[in-house]
Amino acid sequence: MLDEVQWDGAFLKAFLKGDGTGASWIDLAGSKTVGGGDLSILVERQRYCERNGKSICEVGIWTLDKGLAAFS
Repeated sequence: MLDEVQWDGAFLKAFLKGDGTGASWIDLAGSKTVGGGDLSILVERQRYCERNGKSICEVGIWTLDKGLAAFS
């Protein structure tokens, strides 16, 4: 469970870059690969890992959504 959520400039920059998905938010939205809500979850996981010294591999995302699961 995330301990805090910060929607600030750093969050928005990571969101627009696509946060490690290999594509920008514009490309993801255009291809309907990952929606804004799913990308927000991915960005928050990355920020959580950075704050707590964990790798992304250690912090899973439980989901039934196939698009989000592909990046989890």
